[in-house]
Amino acid sequence: SINLNMGNKNNCHHNCPKKNKFEIQEDDLYSELIKQLNLDTNKLELNLKKCSKNNELIILIESGALAPPHRMHIGLMEQVKKYFEEKDNNKKVIGGFIIPSSDNYVKHKLKKDFIPLKHRVNMAKILIKNNDWLECLDWDLAYGEEIKICIDKIIKNKFPKYNIKSYLVFGIDFYTRYKGMQLKSEQVCIYRPGYDLELAKQMYPNDLIFVEGNSEYISSTQIRKAIREKDEETIKKLMDEEMIEYIKNNQIFEEN
Repeated sequence: SINLNMGNKNNCHHNCPKKNKFEIQEDDLYSELIKQLNLDTNKLELNLKKCSKNNELIILIESGALAPPHRMHIGLMEQVKKYFEEKDNNKKVIGGFIIPSSDNYVKHKLKKDFIPLKHRVNMAKILIKNNDWLECLDWDLAYGEEIKICIDKIIKNKFPKYNIKSYLVFGIDFYTRYKGMQLKSEQVCIYRPGYDLELAKQMYPNDLIFVEGNSEYISSTQIRKAIREKDEETIKKLMDEEMIEYIKNNQIFEEN
């Protein structure tokens, strides 16, 4: 676990407004939670050393069932990184974290197609093994906002001299599925070419950064369906050989 010195919140020397008891309870809750979480920042630290003091530093966070993870999950993060850095040369994406959702959440969502967290993490790590900025975390947390708060607190404590901004990354289906939800943090919405953005823009006129993804579309639902139907042609089209071998060797769908 990570040793976090959160400091004394009651000794603020910056004229900070006093927190109400609910905010204090929430801070205490997250302080206890992040003591149990391990955040691998090796890649982030290496990339941080390459930046100048004038760079605007960014990290990206992607969470979801990832049952199973696939190359489009990685592709989304790459597209967002490209968007930020090409739009403004001063912006540098120094790290990204992929966090498969908790077992309880995925069991509820997928029922018989449930894949245990350990396998989803292992498969994601296969996908990013040659990547120099992405990490996969096995935190067993369910919600993106919760994950972002934890990452922000750990990063701020570990790199106190740097101002590092984080963004949650989701596909547009997430936002249209949960219509009108209140967004509490900076978020990036990836959409497919040709997708009608008007509905999403009406629901979130000021809260989302919209980034166009590539034309390839892969979903975990497609992969699970192909595996259940033993559709070898589709499986090979949607998944890399190493991932196919992992699923076979670990009898993932035969466990349920």
